Amino acid sequence: MKRRSARQIVLVIAAAAILYFIGAGRVSLWDRDEAWYAQSSKQMVESGDWVVPRFLDSPRYAKPILIYWCQAASMKLFGPTALAARIPSAVAMVGTIILLGVVLKRAVAAQRAGLTILIFASSAMVIASAKMCLTDSVMLFFLTAAQLAMFSIYRNSN
Repeated sequence: MKRRSARQIVLVIAAAAILYFIGAGRVSLWDRDEAWYAQSSKQMVESGDWVVPRFLDSPRYAKPILIYWCQAASMKLFGPTALAARIPSAVAMVGTIILLGVVLKRAVAAQRAGLTILIFASSAMVIASAKMCLTDSVMLFFLTAAQLAMFSIYRNSN
């Protein structure tokens, strides 16, 4: 039963990864925020200035720089495409699901962990966040990691 539940967790993670990446490059950047992030990241790569993000040559300090670095690194590897701009969001969301799966498997058993990540991974907001080049997925990954670290500290202190 344990192996079967663990296999279900792996299948949910794999299915989520496929869902988040499939078609990510076929749709142009349609949200205005996506265009701002992608263009700023593209200009970061083109100018070589990895310190000050710029949108149409004006400094853009609207969000922390990590998202620009992630997207710019992706664009440096894969070219300045919509897919490259969206890769960090998809990777971060898959990472969040992996974190949840690992921690929940230890904390509440594999079957509950599998159902939890299935519900989380298939929710509309999570899918949309994973498929758009916004800050949400990357921020969620780091917030989830921090919350799970605090949970671990709490469990080990009792």
